[in-house]
Amino acid sequence: MLSELADLRDAISRVENAITDHARIKVGNGELVWTNELATATELRELYEDEAETDEDFLAAHKIIAVCDGQWHREGTEYRLYKDMGREDG
Repeated sequence: MLSELADLRDAISRVENAITDHARIKVGNGELVWTNELATATELRELYEDEAETDEDFLAAHKIIAVCDGQWHREGTEYRLYKDMGREDG
């Protein structure tokens, strides 16, 4: 039974990876590509030196955060980086 569950989880992971390898969002005339880079609200608040807000306030106020190489999109209580592969460092 445990072996079958492990096989099922492996199959699910392979499908998830295949789907996300092609995940893109259109922004203007360009596309941003899904990455596996995640950041918490705390990490982004520290990056922006935003100590006045709580994590909950930050999450409520920022659904998308634009950065030089793409955008951070809120996914639950974390943010995922969608990267602009058209940039030289992308």
